Amino acid sequence: MKRGFSLIEILLAVALFSLVASLFIFLIIESYKMSETARDVVLATDLAEEGMEVVRSIRDYKFADLKNGTYGLAIENNRWILKGRSELIGKFTRQIIISSAGTNRKKIEAVVFWQPRTGPRREVRLFSRITNWVR
Repeated sequence: MKRGFSLIEILLAVALFSLVASLFIFLIIESYKMSETARDVVLATDLAEEGMEVVRSIRDYKFADLKNGTYGLAIENNRWILKGRSELIGKFTRQIIISSAGTNRKKIEAVVFWQPRTGPRREVRLFSRITNWVR
């Protein structure tokens, strides 16, 4: 007598295979989302650090150019300058916020934010205090 697979065994095997395949697909998609988020955080942090370095460069050239307010960055005549209220770099928006922290001192905040494909807006903030050490 020949025995084959019953209909119930086939249905169970297909269901089990579908469950395992769905799990692997879910894990691959979530892994991709996590790596994209990590990449965005690294890029945003690099842009914020660059903003801080630019402000230090402006300080070294002419501290008086660091007026309180919110700015973007631009290059004019081969020099970095504060310009506008923000700047768009790909999907990232960068703002430099300058406020007084005493005589010949400034508090600097570099903010980079972006909207991921899914989820809420994300941002990276770096803070620093600088002094007019040239005086």
